[in-house]
Amino acid sequence: MSTQGLLREVRTVHRRPQHEINHSTTVSDPVASEDKSNIDEANKVFVADLANKHAWPAKDMKETMAKEALSQANAKARSLGKPPTDATNVILKKVSLTLVTLSCLHNMLTSLARSSTAAPSGVLNSS
Repeated sequence: MSTQGLLREVRTVHRRPQHEINHSTTVSDPVASEDKSNIDEANKVFVADLANKHAWPAKDMKETMAKEALSQANAKARSLGKPPTDATNVILKKVSLTLVTLSCLHNMLTSLARSSTAAPSGVLNSS
């Protein structure tokens, strides 16, 4: 009991080795090559949702966000005449996988930086 009258709880901590962490978070199931572009597009939507709506969603919300992102990617694929991707568990994991979304975010920011117009004259050179 603390001096403020609160009951303290002490819990044991188990730290997993890196190989256990990598094994549990890696999705090794292969996907069809035509699905890769849809997954990439869904990743972009998913990362945008993470930034706009909820950066740390619960598992249920994360699954819903992944399904919505894939749905938007499929709509874009259909408009381009490409086949849609089925929302299987493997596909949804790939959409919401943190490492993929981080690399997707990097790619989006890189392409945004490349496509942005140059700053007006005198903005960067204030001397």
